[in-house]
Amino acid sequence: MKSRSRIKYHLLISLMIPLLYACNETVTSSKTEDLPVASFNITGDNFTADTLNFENNSTNATSFSWSFGDGTQSDSSDTIHIYSDFDVFDVTLTAKNNAGEDKLTKKLVVYPSEMTITSITVNEMPFFKSDGSTWDYNSGPDIKMVWADSTTLKMYEISAIKNDLIRTELPYTFEFSKPVIIHQSAFTHLSAFILIDDDNTSSEMIGTSSSRYQRLMDHWVKSHSSQIITQVDQTRLTFNLLWN
Repeated sequence: MKSRSRIKYHLLISLMIPLLYACNETVTSSKTEDLPVASFNITGDNFTADTLNFENNSTNATSFSWSFGDGTQSDSSDTIHIYSDFDVFDVTLTAKNNAGEDKLTKKLVVYPSEMTITSITVNEMPFFKSDGSTWDYNSGPDIKMVWADSTTLKMYEISAIKNDLIRTELPYTFEFSKPVIIHQSAFTHLSAFILIDDDNTSSEMIGTSSSRYQRLMDHWVKSHSSQIITQVDQTRLTFNLLWN
């Protein structure tokens, strides 16, 4: 009888030990930490020398690292940054915790804060009026370039007169003795660069390139070019530009 009791006792113990370990494992297990999710917004005027705000909206993160794409970094949560150069930058936020990290990259266009038009080239223009007559009798038109800003209601003559222009002289470049400088505050203004036939008795508009300066800026973003071509009807102009 004692032998059988010992067998039953040992059998009971052998069955209970795994259960005790299983219970112990259940009690001591911990929840896995969630991975971070990087998220941010950029606000402010994106021009050189302006302050931009970088708002961190990441979740489940305990530390952060910003890369602004211009060689500078920050480990703050929310931060500000000023770009000294204009370009298209990759801004990256890295959010971290003990479980790992997550990165988010956004492209940021930083515009020049000043645009200078050094000259305008006339590539094409009509040499006949809509009724088929010429601009000047027995000679080519006497042309000049006028700059109009419809927001300020101001008009400026920005070139000397080229007398008796003929088609074989195209392309013809108006070199400005005083460059046209447009500042950031005027980029949204509606402008017009007007080609005028200047006669002693009257003046007539030959052609125009009318747009907002921002359109020239958008062209720059696509090509980073110092020459931007615009065309309205038969008038095709090249703007020769400097950016600051």
